[in-house]
Amino acid sequence: MKMPKEKIDISMFAPCGMNCKVCYKHCYHKKSCAGCLNSDKGKPEHCRKCKIKECIKEKSLSYCFECAEYPCKLLKNLEKSYNKRYQASLIENSRFVQGHGMVWNISWNSRK
Repeated sequence: MKMPKEKIDISMFAPCGMNCKVCYKHCYHKKSCAGCLNSDKGKPEHCRKCKIKECIKEKSLSYCFECAEYPCKLLKNLEKSYNKRYQASLIENSRFVQGHGMVWNISWNSRK
């Protein structure tokens, strides 16, 4: 994995391992969003009804990687889509954060 270069706001690291800034750039002209961990106000419908977000809430977790079932089928399906769309891995992002902690500077732009 490449060394980190860019700092990311912790609130922009989604429970699934997504960099919300990437999605935010994609959705920018549609609706602004403050990230998965913030209020649902102004979020696109697919974010408000996220099954992964509901799952971690039910299990009283903050991130998917904290779950005994990690990575589950739900996350693996999202992983395929995210990898295809953004050429990045949710699971790789999560493992990096899990190993280095949230305060680590995470490079989101140094992906493939």
